[in-house]
Amino acid sequence: MKQQRGVAVIAAMLLAALTTIVVGQLVWQQQLLISELENQQNATQANLIADAAIQWARAILAEDALSSNIDHNQEVWATKLPNIPTEGGKISGQIIDQQQFLNLNNLVNDNSAQAALNRLLASLRLSNSLTYTLMDWLDTDDISNGADGAESNYYRSLTPAYQAANQLLTEPGNLIRVKGYDQAAINKIAPFTTVLPKNTELNVNTASAEVLSIMLPDTSLDVAQGIVSARNIAFFKDLNDFKTRAFTSENNNIDTTNINLSVETHYFLVNCNAQFERTNLNATALLYRDGKGWPTVVWKRNL
Repeated sequence: MKQQRGVAVIAAMLLAALTTIVVGQLVWQQQLLISELENQQNATQANLIADAAIQWARAILAEDALSSNIDHNQEVWATKLPNIPTEGGKISGQIIDQQQFLNLNNLVNDNSAQAALNRLLASLRLSNSLTYTLMDWLDTDDISNGADGAESNYYRSLTPAYQAANQLLTEPGNLIRVKGYDQAAINKIAPFTTVLPKNTELNVNTASAEVLSIMLPDTSLDVAQGIVSARNIAFFKDLNDFKTRAFTSENNNIDTTNINLSVETHYFLVNCNAQFERTNLNATALLYRDGKGWPTVVWKRNL
């Protein structure tokens, strides 16, 4: 009899323990579901805040186009947006002129861009073979650019095998598939280059001294810094103003005839950070502005 009572007590204790475990598991699953729903809602709100920041950038650039077709670093759009509180979160962002950089997609039909990339690679102590492998990756034919080039026959010999793109880059990350480009090389050229959907001109009002020195032949960094100093006193109103004020007795032999230069920008990158509750979202978008309308969103990516 005592043994039966003991078994009954143990069974009751086991049942109580199992009930506690089951209830605890259900409560945990419910809390997890609630947490997941909250995270999804917070992510949605953060994404909406990021979208609002991109719309803000479009409005700023549209308003800027109404006042002038000259773009320079003293304009409102060039001012970094600090952390601004929003309901339940905050937003910060920055508009970056993309035509202050060497556009790698220009290599297809622009000899000056090819020469500029060679100068950049030399300054970074990287092989100029990277220029020719990239040209082959971009062009539409299957003919290698000399001994340093690489077309599909090279990529088909790799494991795994693949084809040369024979089209423009869509993002800098594409470079990792191009012969000779490892992550270290990509990181080195990143501060001076960009990838845009079509050929673009270099904005001499926003390009850094380093970029000017690689884009303008026979231009030392010191001379390029002098150009930036002249620009900081007053932005260049047009290319004639640029040539008159930028070129002194030290560099008046520089030939810019075949170099695509401008004082206007069409492509801008918007980087923003949106926070809502515990969710933190970094987003980026490429904007294209042509004329005086609102810029179009070429693409948007959450990072």
